[in-house]
Amino acid sequence: MKDITITSFGLVIAYMLPGLLGLYGLSFWFPTLRTTFSTFLTADSNIGLFLIVVMASLIVGLFAHGIRWIFFEVWCAGTARFDTALYAKLSGERKLEAFRTAVDEFYRYHQWWGGAAVVAPIGYLGWLVSSDASPFSLTYKTVLSLCFVALEALAIFAAWRLWVLSVQRIGWVLKGGNDMGGAPAPSPEPNPTPPQ
Repeated sequence: MKDITITSFGLVIAYMLPGLLGLYGLSFWFPTLRTTFSTFLTADSNIGLFLIVVMASLIVGLFAHGIRWIFFEVWCAGTARFDTALYAKLSGERKLEAFRTAVDEFYRYHQWWGGAAVVAPIGYLGWLVSSDASPFSLTYKTVLSLCFVALEALAIFAAWRLWVLSVQRIGWVLKGGNDMGGAPAPSPEPNPTPPQ
């Protein structure tokens, strides 16, 4: 049950949250979607609307995931790439469990930060040109834009760094834990002798 919960939480972080953020950002560009979100956040919402928002969030999240994959894993990856030959060594229950844990602990967070970096500009630019931003002064919008650029840079850096860590940790697991930059694999603690 623990593994299902951790994996499910990782998938929500990787796909659902960027998708929901992107769907909300798109609502600034599409009035019908804006009306749907307004209804969703009120007492008039129902289970059907909830399911539609969840499914639409997953669709947007999958598109964001594709763009994130192209940007971080194909174009910006540099030397941080998975050695696909190592997947042949993915055998045994312990290694599979370690692999899943490394994916859930590192790669899913890379997917969140990368997905957020992809969809956040859509929402921010939509808000900036919408009537919601019109009451604010130019100075306020400038300061807010600088803050947004800083947060976007943080998201891009976090996604890139977590991609590199994912490649290192998952590669280490697939290699059997014997090659991590020359560091030996951690040895298990010796069993204490029971008192007599």
